[in-house]
Amino acid sequence: MAVVHTLLAVCVNLLLVSLGLAHHTGAMDSGIRYGGPHSTSAKIEFGHFDAKKHTRTSRQTPPENVNQTVFDHHDYYTSTFFAPGPAADALWRDLSQETGVEEVDQSGISDLHLVYEVRPLPFEFPIYGHTISNIGVTTSGFLYTGTIFHELIHLTQYIAPLQANFNPSLNDSSRIFVLSTSERFTVQWDDVHSHDHVEAGTFSFQVSLFPSGEIHFVYRQMPLLVSEISDTGHPVEVGLADSFYIFGFLSVTIFEYSRIQLSAADNLTNSAYVISPVLNCVTASSCNECSQITATSNFTCGWCDSLERCSDGIDRQRQEWVTSGCSTSNVTQCSTATDSPTGTGGPTTSSATGVVTDQLGAGDNGASEGLASGTIAGIAVGVVVLLLLAALVLLVLAVLLYGYRNPESGIGLKMIEHRPKAWSLQKDKSASYDVTTGKMKLEEEQ
Repeated sequence: MAVVHTLLAVCVNLLLVSLGLAHHTGAMDSGIRYGGPHSTSAKIEFGHFDAKKHTRTSRQTPPENVNQTVFDHHDYYTSTFFAPGPAADALWRDLSQETGVEEVDQSGISDLHLVYEVRPLPFEFPIYGHTISNIGVTTSGFLYTGTIFHELIHLTQYIAPLQANFNPSLNDSSRIFVLSTSERFTVQWDDVHSHDHVEAGTFSFQVSLFPSGEIHFVYRQMPLLVSEISDTGHPVEVGLADSFYIFGFLSVTIFEYSRIQLSAADNLTNSAYVISPVLNCVTASSCNECSQITATSNFTCGWCDSLERCSDGIDRQRQEWVTSGCSTSNVTQCSTATDSPTGTGGPTTSSATGVVTDQLGAGDNGASEGLASGTIAGIAVGVVVLLLLAALVLLVLAVLLYGYRNPESGIGLKMIEHRPKAWSLQKDKSASYDVTTGKMKLEEEQ
């Protein structure tokens, strides 16, 4: 079995390398493993492409005066930071003092470390334009927004008011509260210790999600500056991140395409962020809407008629976009009379009415089609597995045939010894092997 796994790994890696892709080698994996209801047994890999060219990463530049409101734009979202004051105070809703709030306690995860549980959302929540109906609530100050639950959920696809190495089990008064209504979904980490800074005191903060896609990060008790929190035992993040999956035969490779790192202030005590979604390609439901987003945003969107979907080629549905041929058959402008594409697809062009050039670049060492490698690798690995199984079956048949024709051999003797009772060489007769003569002997049944 180890040989088979090795062959599969070699085949997949060769394909990924040939297509301009590779797996991360340790940089993404700090050895942290989350416990929870994992929904996949597939091997999780983290892939990368030209991050400088393609990954939209935005980090705020802290202002000189943090006692102000700071606005920033991050392509998919805008953020507004509120320094301590009435505006930030109005956003705080202390769940520890409210009734009708669910407490995640001994029966849940509040008394554990590095775990999560999956919660149903009270509404379809849009994240990066895609809607989700379930979310992972963790002990470490963040929500997991992916659709595949695994033990490395802290690395990407998160909403993090403050992701760090929090350990509720260190303090009997630590709680994780959840308020779930048709108007909001709020999680509050209350009176929790950092596993690496127990002596510093406890943290209290919350995140709220709204049906519109708006997100609030609100902070109360923050005994340390963000820059003072150790990232040795766990990454420290304030912001959002999203990725897409490439499904292979025995593995899932995750490619991060956006990371928003909020750093308007280092001291978050009594402050707040309001994060608002921006219309992007995925949010368009028609060809005309798709064209309008291109005209009014930083996105270059294309409409794929076969999927009836708008995209710039980099979102959660990337693999389907490429394997369906949409990377070369989408259009940027549509007929206003019929709301249908003005063209029928074809080679990638740069004209206004042509198709959107794949956002990964057709000449980027094959990476344009490389992100569809999960499908290609899956087919190739599937063929390898079928060939190995066929070879195994032929080997077994050859062994059985040899034992049948050579009953005096060790294999033949084993076959005779373990033959089913239904085997017989002649009706009402049974066969046995005479070791003295080296011949088969037939005996009448009594």
